[in-house]
Amino acid sequence: MIISRGLTVADLDKMTYGMLINYSAAYDRQKLRAAGKEVVDPEIQYQELKANFEIVKERYKKGLIPKERFEEYERKLRTWEAD
Repeated sequence: MIISRGLTVADLDKMTYGMLINYSAAYDRQKLRAAGKEVVDPEIQYQELKANFEIVKERYKKGLIPKERFEEYERKLRTWEAD
């Protein structure tokens, strides 16, 4: 799989598993963009989640957002920040 994305066996020796996964994901997103498809950048998605946290938290406290949705939102942020 990685070889088909332009890397060589020598590259595999220099990269960690995380680097290979990130490379593959970025390569795939770039291919989709080149094909004219809209692709959400995960880093931008995280920044938007983080920036809206206080607003979401306030709406949760006011009862406008159910507990399950708020907890899911928090879980997504924690997952991003743990990586």
